[in-house]
Amino acid sequence: MKRLIAYLCGLVLLLTGCQAVVTVTPPAEPSPTVTPAAEIRPALGEDFSLKAGETARFEEVGLQLTFTEVVRDSRCPADVQCVWSGIVDVQLTAELPPQPAESFVVGGTTDREGNVLGSVVEMSGPTEWWYAGYTVTLKQVTPYPKQANAPIPPANYTVTLVVEPAKPGDP
Repeated sequence: MKRLIAYLCGLVLLLTGCQAVVTVTPPAEPSPTVTPAAEIRPALGEDFSLKAGETARFEEVGLQLTFTEVVRDSRCPADVQCVWSGIVDVQLTAELPPQPAESFVVGGTTDREGNVLGSVVEMSGPTEWWYAGYTVTLKQVTPYPKQANAPIPPANYTVTLVVEPAKPGDP
């Protein structure tokens, strides 16, 4: 019953909230002359940033994490007065052989600087994900939308994440 009430409240917020939705267009195929992005090499427990398409490799454990795409960005643009802030969801792909690679979505609401404040039950991805004994936490998604009718090009997005060993009791 509580879950149904939370879902209905969220639906009401969506229907009565900000009408401005930033559309995320799929990335164009890279041209053959574009060189691949440099690989990021953070340490476990250290905040790091990835641009769309970049991969972080945790050499000490063999884990790699790729920022695949922005799935949804309905955050209220800075030039619009909204009842609800909106959400942003991003897709990541984790790989740690011999485990199978796994793609997942993390997201939530953010402040105007793109700092993740929390997830919205049943409406956004969770703010963290567990994979092969590690916790991946979404900390920030930038840039924040500035204008209602000015979609952010997919290549301009950056996510800030932290990867840590999962704690006992984590899934």
